[in-house]
Amino acid sequence: LSVLAQAFCRVEMGFRVPAGAFRPPPKVESAVLGFTVLDAPVEPLVDEEFLWKLTAGCFRQRRKMLRNSPVSYTHLRAHETGRNALSAPAEGA
Repeated sequence: LSVLAQAFCRVEMGFRVPAGAFRPPPKVESAVLGFTVLDAPVEPLVDEEFLWKLTAGCFRQRRKMLRNSPVSYTHLRAHETGRNALSAPAEGA
């Protein structure tokens, strides 16, 4: 959620929610967030579909750890194209 929200939305923290508001109290901090969908992604994307698939693949595992994800696919795409597979080339490049 965080990756895609930050790519396509303006995210603002509304307020913190104390652990005591939950039963049993969690061992993590909580907050209420606000999302405003942007007209265009924060950064121009070469392949938006690839971003969605990569994000889904990275976090599909039960233990959401990137070392267990298909990150090597990103390196393969970057190697094939000669650039970052997610970001558009700079103007004039």
